[in-house]
Amino acid sequence: MTISDRMNNVNYRLLVYLLLIPILLFYTLCLTGCVSNSPGIPNIFAAKIEGRNSTVSTISAIRVNYFGICASISNKLFCQSSSGKTAGALLNSILNSNANVTSTTISAALVSLAFTIQSKIILYLLAAAGVVFFISLILLALLK
Repeated sequence: MTISDRMNNVNYRLLVYLLLIPILLFYTLCLTGCVSNSPGIPNIFAAKIEGRNSTVSTISAIRVNYFGICASISNKLFCQSSSGKTAGALLNSILNSNANVTSTTISAALVSLAFTIQSKIILYLLAAAGVVFFISLILLALLK
């Protein structure tokens, strides 16, 4: 059997099986977004909340992801893991990391809203993605 005959035997199932690699890669990138200040990682987020009255000394925007929150202060990002923290503890850690940030009601409201989105909305999106992935695995098994 020649190489061209063997290539004719390859069907599209191999492509479907190989799709698992980019799916898992992008899934892990989504889980690690907003956890560190590494290049590119803070730019992977699920939601971005911007304040209306943003001054130089307050938090102007917050990026929210599954396990982390990034606060934008004077065009610098301060990323923190929000696992096991409260909104007040995260706000205090952001304030301690940057000396020229003042705690305002805008900053506290943005952090509180970010925690609400993270705990009540993004968690269900993660669960829905898991259900869709499980259904696709069942359909993949039926393909064979």
